[in-house]
Amino acid sequence: TNFEIAFEVLGLKSLNPDIDVNNFTEEEIENIKALSNKIEKEGLDFLTNSYAPEIHGHKYEKLALIIQQAQPKNNPKKETRDKSNILFLGDPGVAKSKMANFITKINSEAKSGSCTGSSHVGLTASLDKDDYGWVVKPGLAVLSSDTCILSELNLMADEEKPKMQQAINDMKIEINKASIHQTLPVTAGFVFDANPVSGKFADNIPLLKQINLFPPIKDRIDLIFCIRDKPDSKEDREVAEYILNREDRIKKAEYSTDFLSKFFAFVRSLPEPVIPKELNESLENIYVEKRKVGNVGARFFESLIRLSRGVARLRNSNKVEKEDLKMSLELYEKANPGEWF
Repeated sequence: TNFEIAFEVLGLKSLNPDIDVNNFTEEEIENIKALSNKIEKEGLDFLTNSYAPEIHGHKYEKLALIIQQAQPKNNPKKETRDKSNILFLGDPGVAKSKMANFITKINSEAKSGSCTGSSHVGLTASLDKDDYGWVVKPGLAVLSSDTCILSELNLMADEEKPKMQQAINDMKIEINKASIHQTLPVTAGFVFDANPVSGKFADNIPLLKQINLFPPIKDRIDLIFCIRDKPDSKEDREVAEYILNREDRIKKAEYSTDFLSKFFAFVRSLPEPVIPKELNESLENIYVEKRKVGNVGARFFESLIRLSRGVARLRNSNKVEKEDLKMSLELYEKANPGEWF
């Protein structure tokens, strides 16, 4: 017997109310292009003062997040990701969560949670039974259409790890249970933070032995920053002075969160920057040299291309330039020094 199913829709509410760049005014577009021109001339460093302005320092960590927010959401129909995945691995109190969660202020399609229990539907996806049968419930990784921010990666439940690996690598989560076969697309890039095993890094133990991360997930993260909290009189004095004047610095931020939301939405909407043939040799040389001295593979090459295209978008450029490649390589080396892993 065949039964027809009908739905009566009483109302709709967008889970991720995005910004429509087609509704931007001419003045807004001019201001956005003016910022891109400034980036073209001066680089990206000045923009870190407007990204999470309440947080002192962390130049490269902020740059990584800025570039990621310029990258478009992933397309599960493509073979490779467009959006970088980032991990802040560090001591408590180093502002890693605050830096990551600032994204939710400038991206309406970003969601945040914890790997220890982000919500009643979990991190990835679940299959629950109610009075009417089995129901597939998408988790935070699916509901975050552009960026998914997750804290305490080191405490993720074992049953979530294979599904999270699939979400990051294949841009999908498959449900195969109780005669239910469902594939949920994952379009978000990820920003994780994690603590060392003992809570704080020890100086007399190799860093590799102080982390508890699922290797298949770690290997699919583009940028891994290790943030230490060590006493440094000069740095500590700067932090103290910064905190004392925090409110003034937030008020004096050159770019507001509202403007940054529109800026990043605009650059994400741009066509994918092409890599000109004249850069192919430079990319090949970088890859070959990295292979000689470090434990890197094809994923490094893909990461470099992703980052370079993100920098090009920030400049409102339709092609990747050598400076974009240089900036991306510098960022990668700051985030992933070989002695860590």
